[in-house]
Amino acid sequence: MKLFTFLIVISVFLVYLLQKAKAQPPDSSIVFTSGFEEGNKDIWDDYDDNADSTNLIMEDPGPFGKTGNHIMRFRVPPGRGGADIVKVLPGTYDRLYLRWYQKWEPGYDFNAKNHGGGLYAGPRNLLGRSNIRPNGTDLFCAYLEPLDKAGRLNFYSYYRGMYMDCVNPNGMCWGDHFPCWLDEGEHICTKPEHREKVLPPVMETGRWYCLEMTIDAGTPVQSDAETDGSMNFWIDGVEYGPFEHLWLRSTSALKLNILWLELFHHEAHSIEGVMLDEIVVATERIGCGTNEVNPSNSKNGNNIIISPNPFSEISIFNYQLSIPSSLKIDIYNSLGNKITTLVDEFQDVGQHQVEFNPEGLTQGMYFYTAKIGKKIESGKMILLR
Repeated sequence: MKLFTFLIVISVFLVYLLQKAKAQPPDSSIVFTSGFEEGNKDIWDDYDDNADSTNLIMEDPGPFGKTGNHIMRFRVPPGRGGADIVKVLPGTYDRLYLRWYQKWEPGYDFNAKNHGGGLYAGPRNLLGRSNIRPNGTDLFCAYLEPLDKAGRLNFYSYYRGMYMDCVNPNGMCWGDHFPCWLDEGEHICTKPEHREKVLPPVMETGRWYCLEMTIDAGTPVQSDAETDGSMNFWIDGVEYGPFEHLWLRSTSALKLNILWLELFHHEAHSIEGVMLDEIVVATERIGCGTNEVNPSNSKNGNNIIISPNPFSEISIFNYQLSIPSSLKIDIYNSLGNKITTLVDEFQDVGQHQVEFNPEGLTQGMYFYTAKIGKKIESGKMILLR
């Protein structure tokens, strides 16, 4: 009888664990990724087919110095015009994060008036519309770009509550700037909370920058009095916002739905353009470069560092043993299914490496659980194709 009762209790407990596992699936924050290793431009939703003359996928070591890596280069023909990539996202979102790496080619002229790209909410046919204040139901956006002649990155944004450069408060407005450093509040930067806290650096050519941004659409409201929308951006991990109390929308139907990365010139400009790589759109912040997992949990100094991460070819699990141990790493896909196990048996103290080859796997988020001796660590990896 006791054995029967014990088995019933165990069965109920196992059912509970299974239900809990189903209720808490692995992190699925990734919305879209591309490292330009697809071999073509088919994943992009541009009307102009991204001709090589403006949008060239080319071999370049990229931000992580990877042999055989590919990037996309934007170059704009002489005169007014642009080069861009558009991705209609697989859903609509109240808040999104965007991370990408960008390099301005040597010879690029920061003095030429230009526009960049970022995240957009609204119908596709209004993408790029300017000089009109949005009405709260049609669109909002923020594009990260160097302000001409300053060479410092700022948001150029259209949204319902824009106020900085409005000829007619009921209609004609040019985009707001965040942070706003164009004056000290006399005419344009009239809201102190939107002026610079830290002035962004003057951008340089010939080096890769990690650029991150986020937009939170906030609560739909009918006036500027109780707004809670916000935007923020980071350059190489350094924060330059947030920019808060923004009236972005007046209806919950208006959500973020498009990624648009662009180089647009109004006038004469350099032949040299920009290079892009390692793009990630997600519902949580991704961050830059190699991720160190659980640094505060290391009692024996055995933390794992994955390099590179994100990755498209071989990724290396690096770990330091302070006591003799063995290593076992289980890797799972986004559905929680184990896809492989890596084992490094009976290692002496010192630095060690285990390679992970993603051959045959599709791009996306992957998860791992690593057991080093009696210690367990877990984390995530991003595979870019």
